Amino acid sequence: MKNENRATPLFTATAFVAISAALFFLSGCSADTSVAGASEEESAVSYEVVNQGTALAKSKVSPESVEHGEFTDPRDGQKYRTVKIGNNTWFAQNLNFETANSWCYNDEEANCEEYGRLYTHADAANACPEGWDLPSTIEYVGLYMNTTTSFNGQISNVAMLVASGTVDAKAKDEFGFSLLFAGARTGDGKFESAGSETFLWTSTGKDTAGRYVAQKIGFWSDRRSLVEHNWAPKGNAALSVRCIKR
Repeated sequence: MKNENRATPLFTATAFVAISAALFFLSGCSADTSVAGASEEESAVSYEVVNQGTALAKSKVSPESVEHGEFTDPRDGQKYRTVKIGNNTWFAQNLNFETANSWCYNDEEANCEEYGRLYTHADAANACPEGWDLPSTIEYVGLYMNTTTSFNGQISNVAMLVASGTVDAKAKDEFGFSLLFAGARTGDGKFESAGSETFLWTSTGKDTAGRYVAQKIGFWSDRRSLVEHNWAPKGNAALSVRCIKR
């Protein structure tokens, strides 16, 4: 895999998840020193889950039950693999549609072909093609809960969603979601963490400091992939995008 730059992670934080009847709360606090990471201010967002949120409590989805397909973006003719996991159909690749505020990792076109583009949140919010949207935090959590295991507010064993052949020693990609460790572009224009971490924008709200939040996926010490929620990068950091069908 190209550009396996294990630079200092963009973020370090703790989070907790509490689920009750119709309410699903995610909250986190970060004390991060990286230029792209959240500040030491408390980062907390609450979400109400009604009806559709019950997907979080459903039984795990079997890899044999997923449906694979393909979508051609009419805007530029690019083809994307898709995968239906449970009730949701996702891009099985990172979006690679060029917008004014999007970049290839290290400004190298070959990295766009492999990782897709990195977007500011403003561009990410409108980058998916018609009929597709930026997923919400709840939709990501539903994906994790249906395919992985969870404890202490951190979703573990995400290796089942990670592309085989990455530096994750336990990557299985049993569902064909094919997560790649695409890194990010920091608010001051540096590229970090390709090959060791990835960050995915969500459509869900802002934290208490008014910053849009994302998903952080990286390694644990035993080479398992782990996801933590509610990440709020500084400035105009550029992160990856997966689209979900509406």
